[in-house]
Parts: sequence; C-alpha cells; structure tokens
Amino acid sequence: MTSVRQPPPAESRARDPRGGAAALPNRVGFFAEQRRRRRQGVWYGVLCALAIAIAGLPLSLLLTPAVFACAAGLVRLLPAGWIGDGPRHALLRFALALPRAMDLVTRHQQATASDWEAFAAAAALTLLPGFLATLGLWVAVRAAFLRAGTGGILLALGARAPTPEDLAELRAMDVVDEMAIAAGVSAPRIMLLDAGGANAAVVGSDVSDATLLVTGGLVRETTRDELQAVAAHLVASAGAGDLRLALTFLSSFATLGLVADVFDAAVGFSRSAAADALRALRWLVLRRAGTGDAAEVAAILDRGLDAPRDDGLPALASDMSARSPRSALGRLMKALPPLKILLLPALLVWLAFTFARIPMLFVRGLIAGPLVTLVLRSRRYLADAMAVQLTRNPDGLASALERLSARATEVPGGAWADYLFFVSEKGGGGGDARARGGLGAGIGDPHPSIERRLRRLRAMGARPAPGEEAPRRRIGLRAGLALSAVAAVLGSLLVGLLGLVFALSFLLGGGIPLMFTMAAVGILARLILP
Repeated sequence: MTSVRQPPPAESRARDPRGGAAALPNRVGFFAEQRRRRRQGVWYGVLCALAIAIAGLPLSLLLTPAVFACAAGLVRLLPAGWIGDGPRHALLRFALALPRAMDLVTRHQQATASDWEAFAAAAALTLLPGFLATLGLWVAVRAAFLRAGTGGILLALGARAPTPEDLAELRAMDVVDEMAIAAGVSAPRIMLLDAGGANAAVVGSDVSDATLLVTGGLVRETTRDELQAVAAHLVASAGAGDLRLALTFLSSFATLGLVADVFDAAVGFSRSAAADALRALRWLVLRRAGTGDAAEVAAILDRGLDAPRDDGLPALASDMSARSPRSALGRLMKALPPLKILLLPALLVWLAFTFARIPMLFVRGLIAGPLVTLVLRSRRYLADAMAVQLTRNPDGLASALERLSARATEVPGGAWADYLFFVSEKGGGGGDARARGGLGAGIGDPHPSIERRLRRLRAMGARPAPGEEAPRRRIGLRAGLALSAVAAVLGSLLVGLLGLVFALSFLLGGGIPLMFTMAAVGILARLILP
C-alpha cells in the first residue's frame, strides 16, 4: 500500500531542507515546464497530423473515381447551353492527365527531371478530388462529435447533478469554482458519477461548455488540497484546448474507419461493414446529438479500421478452395460458376482496396498511433504544471496521484474516453496498451505513469513521500556518451528499417490504387462523357 502524506503548510515546506535545491538537482519552475511541454506538444502534433494525412492518402485516392463520376454525370445531365463545353473538356483532360504523364516518363530510356515533374503534378491532381472528399467527410464527422458533445457522454456514464444536502459534494463544487476563477475561465459544470472507482474527467467540446465528471470515491476519499489539485489539473486541461485536440484525433481515426467501412461494404460485399457504415451515416445525417450514441459510433468506426471481415469477398477468397463454402456468396458461386467471371472486376477493385490498407495500417499502428500517445501524455504533463501554477501547491497534486495509485480508478463505461480522465483506469498509467474505442487500437496508454508524473512534480518542488528513495545519482560523462552513441546507432538502424518497410508498403499500397484510379477514371470518362 502506498503511503499518502498530508501536504504541510507552505511556510513549513519553504523551511524544509529536503525541498531545497540541494535535494533536487534537476529543479525546474512550472513556467519552464509549461514552455517545454507546449513546444513538445507542437512538434508531436505537427508530426501526427502529417502521419494521419499520409495514412489516409491511399484510401483518398480510391475516392477519386466516385468524385469524377459524380462530376461527369452532372455535366452530362445539365443542358449544354447552361455550362458550355468548358467543364466537359476539363474533365476529359483530367481523365487523360495521369496516363499521358506516365507515357511521358516511360517512353524514354532515361526520363528527364521535367518528365518526373509532369508525372508528380498529374499524380497530385489525381489524388486531389479524393483528398478533398475525405477532408469534407472529416469535417462532417468532427461536427457530429461536436454536436454530441457532453450530453451523450453524460448519459452513457450515468452522471447526475450534485446533491445540495451532501457537504462533500458541495465542497467539490466550491473547489471547482475556485480553480476556474484562478484560471480565468468560466466555471465548468460539475456532475457526479456513482462509481466505485476514484477518478475524474473533463468532457465537452470546448472550455466554454466543459463539464467535470467526478466520482463519489474521489469526492469522499481525498483531502481538500488533493481535490483542489485534481480540479486544477482538469480545468487547466480544458483551458489549454485539450478537448478540441482530443476531438480532432477522435474524428480523424473515425473518418478513416468510416471510409474503410464504406469500401468494405461497396467493393467487398460485406454485410457487417454495410450495417456499421449505415449505423454511422444515420447518426451523422440525423444529427442525433445527446443520445449517448457517440461512444457507440466511435467504437464501430474504430473497429472498421483493422477488424477483418468474415463475410463478403474476404470470405469468398477462403471459400474458393473449400468443398463446402461457409459464406452465402461462396455457396452462390458454387451453384452458379459463371458468376465468377462477373465478379472479376469487383475482385480487382477489392484487391486495390486491400493494398491501400497496407500503408494506412502501417502508418497508423507504428507512426500515427505512438505520436498521438506522445501528444496526449505531453498534455498531461502540461496540465500538471498548470495545476501547480494555479494551486501553488505541488504537494497536493503529488499526494492525489499517490492516493489514486493505490486505489481502484475504473469507471464503468468510460474505457472508450480514458484519455479524458485524470488518471488511467488502472491507477494512472500502468502501460496498459489494450484497445480503446475512440482513438484506435494503435494507441497506447494516453496517461504517463504515476512515477513519471511524480518525478516531474518533485522537480517542481513537491516533497518526497515518507520512505521514498533519494534521487539517483547522475551517470558519469563517459558512460553517458557511450550510452548515447549506442542509442544513436540502434535508433538509426531502427529508423532505417522502418523507413524501408514503409517505402515498400507505400509502394504497394499506393501504386496499385493509383493504377486502379487511372483505369477507372479513363473508363468512366469514355462511358459518361460524350
């Protein structure tokens, strides 16, 4: 059992020799810690945005034929006198841009730089319609989660308003108001969760409509200083824009999952994917905000990214060599063998979609996922430093973390939004990498370990707990240089290996969809445009 100490008065902390600079050689101020975490978060965020965009490029490429077909059909249906021949000629030039560029590159034994520039421009132009369609879908998904906001989460978790006759709950309301005043933001609403675990979270779409969810265990088992520190952390997190940031990550992965579900249903003939896509699209179109569906839809779309389908063409591929097919489509093919010829175009499209998933899963699982984890952990450190600034009492936050590390913190129904809580469901970050609906299976634990958070609080002035070991001595200069050299060599080898795997996967996952897009757009141009 971890010992929990009561934070001493400020004047005794100032006179305590253990809290002096001699005992904390790595002492840092909370303003310096905030600047460091903000810079760190910006770099991680930029890299994460690039990784998510790269992950969605192959799937975006496959949307180009659909966008082209809609535009060509609109041009064909409208009277010629309304728009003239300009749009039709522009669509024809677009359909032939990439084939001409490829011919320009391959007709010579040695392609010139201008040839490659023409090919790159044509490829980018081919990618643009699908990318814009994916971007528009992301805006719609993000707006839907914004509309759902706090209401759906509160209903899903069963939150209630504080009881006026309960002194502990009234104290929690007073503490939240105090921290909001100290932070200079509007006081968030506070709601109680009658859960056994001791934890708290901030939910909402922005600091203006934020709601603090506090469990009864946290309200009744913590001191005022500890509850004040937890409230300061969550208020600071909302004020720093963490709610919008988490919503952006959530909607990005949900958009990729929705595109994957639509392709699985359209080109893979998967009934389960069709049901998931219709469920998500119905939620998006009907604007059913505040009904508790946000968590369900987030989990469905997260599953659509990497869950293998056991029906449709995937099942047919395994039934080809089986004597007794298990899928309905396999039994139909066995009864009517000529249908295999009719399914050949669909199989080619499904193959292009399957290859398009390779770089998406690679980037999401090995690059975007870990980067999102680093961003969320960096924001936790930032909120800790801001909480120290608001309370001027690092001991209160350290004591709260120590208490919760020895206490059950699980909140029923809150696993999908674990990144919004003060500590993880297993004691504040035990390295649990289980799948979390909403941010994807490629995302690790968004919370730093309690030990790491306590170490940063010690550097900002928190006293060690009774019986805690003294800070370890630094390693020598030679040992440090040797370890740095070994880490640099191993890191270079690992980065080179990952780069090679990424290049091969993107070549397969991007090249085959590019050829499919080029062929599909050319065929559609000849069929639709006169």
